Amino acid sequence: FYLTIMFKVVALFSVSVLLRSGVVLSSDDLFESHLPEIQILEQEKLIDDGGKYKNIFQVGDELKLLPEVMSILDFSPKDHAAPGDMVAEEKLRKASHWGRFYVDGWPSNLQYLRAHFGLETPKNHQMPIILADPWDACTELKNQELLESLAPVIILAKRGTCTFGTKANITERALGIDKSKQSALLLINNEPGSMHAPGPDAHDVQLSISMVSRDDGEYLAQHLRKRPIAAVNGSFVPINCIDHSETRSNSNNLCEVISSKDRDFVDFHLIDGGFIKFAQREDEYLLANFGPAIPAGGKNEPKAFTLRHIHIANTLCDPLSPVQPNTAIFIQRGGQCSFLDKALHAQNAGAAAVIIVNANAADPLLRPSCHPRWAGFQLEIPVILTSANYLPLEQNYNDTFLTLEPFAGGHQQAWSRLEPFANNNQWPRQKNDRISLFHSLSLELDFNTWPQRKKWLNAMLSLTESLRQPRHPNPSVGDL
Repeated sequence: FYLTIMFKVVALFSVSVLLRSGVVLSSDDLFESHLPEIQILEQEKLIDDGGKYKNIFQVGDELKLLPEVMSILDFSPKDHAAPGDMVAEEKLRKASHWGRFYVDGWPSNLQYLRAHFGLETPKNHQMPIILADPWDACTELKNQELLESLAPVIILAKRGTCTFGTKANITERALGIDKSKQSALLLINNEPGSMHAPGPDAHDVQLSISMVSRDDGEYLAQHLRKRPIAAVNGSFVPINCIDHSETRSNSNNLCEVISSKDRDFVDFHLIDGGFIKFAQREDEYLLANFGPAIPAGGKNEPKAFTLRHIHIANTLCDPLSPVQPNTAIFIQRGGQCSFLDKALHAQNAGAAAVIIVNANAADPLLRPSCHPRWAGFQLEIPVILTSANYLPLEQNYNDTFLTLEPFAGGHQQAWSRLEPFANNNQWPRQKNDRISLFHSLSLELDFNTWPQRKKWLNAMLSLTESLRQPRHPNPSVGDL
């Protein structure tokens, strides 16, 4: 035992001398690991000594000899919970090691990875996201009173300067044990990609810890700095993946949201669309899957985003001359360039928002996308898509205000449900069955609130009826 202690002390001293003298360790001695046990200059590294690893953490000038602690994560494949099995859902949720992080109003979600220590992600949705102060969360948090008053909260902090465990312990102290159990620390990586953060110096911390990639995290932090404090909320949604499911044989999805509560939130409570009001018309819009949120509808924010000038463009595949501030640019869907190209041309012209209009009345609403996803990070104005009701637009309505009112209600989910009925074969063969289906969908998808859905589906039904009219070889016979 004493020889082991002496060996570790000598190892500590040797590593310290090497680091302080600037000696570069060879690749045989120093390498990256998925479960790192040493942090050197903010990078997790591992020193190999004949297959035995010394738990030496160094951050800055500080060296730590820490106990070996097993990860709380379980990466073994697990089947999805059977529908209605709440006990299995709860067990699977606790075992989940990754998921999607939803920011209210944001077009797309972020992937998070749980740490090897700490609690499961909070079950509460739409918790305030607050920037750590100081930003690295390596000393006592200056905004402790704010955090306590808002808890449960999600605290966003950058990786580096001190260990993950130090950040977690400081955050737990700022919140207090009771409130920290319902809160979360979300770390931003300082290099590409993400990781399951280790924390042998905080294995008993009563707080959920997760990490997002550098690009995603920096984009989120930039967004928070532009908004009022506590105006932006976030939600953790754990995901489970299995290559073959015995409990959900009818599903082709390899990865699914684990709990029914989280599924309901994703399907019906995310703000992925809303009302567009313009020229005495009110319609539905869907928010693009890239770019920022509509700057309205959040806590301490106006209910709607008002634009005072309207500019009608063509396809917007070429640069546009500068427009007045607070201008919405209308463009028709289609052309020889991507949605992102159109939006960037509008942004470079000084526009405040882009409204893409479907070219045909038969086109269902959808959420415009861009690939790769990170390319959309350069966009600073929101992009929406609405129906062909706004065509033709032959003039500029400079005296007519346009408002965009974000509204939760599963817009993408609703239009995904409607879209198959653009195909004539999706309708029942019997007319009475078609009418019954129409009425069923009108209740399910709230046609009273969203008449554009009714108008579109009615057009698809009318088209189906016309295609299924009996045809007679002899026109004189007529219908019986």
